[in-house]
Amino acid sequence: MIDNVRQKFVMTSINNHIESDIQFQTGTYDPTTQEFTFYGKSELIRGEVKKDKRILKIIDATHYSETYYEINDGKSEKVRELDFVATYAPLLHGIRIAE
Repeated sequence: MIDNVRQKFVMTSINNHIESDIQFQTGTYDPTTQEFTFYGKSELIRGEVKKDKRILKIIDATHYSETYYEINDGKSEKVRELDFVATYAPLLHGIRIAE
């Protein structure tokens, strides 16, 4: 989703593991690589705030991937990578369209 005031894309995540929290990240889109890059902070464990980065890459109409990084001392460390496949409808800019 685009935030028209900030001229940034925004992403939210609701987590219910380790500690419950709602993450808010802002980012940009690079049309040449078809990647959204989001930055934010998370506090999965109370008092432990971590900076993070998420790269969401649109591969094609039915595939995308998300790569998560923690940022420590200015360096990005890859935490996990997830690959997604739409099973019942094509993706439109990373959003599954219900039929």
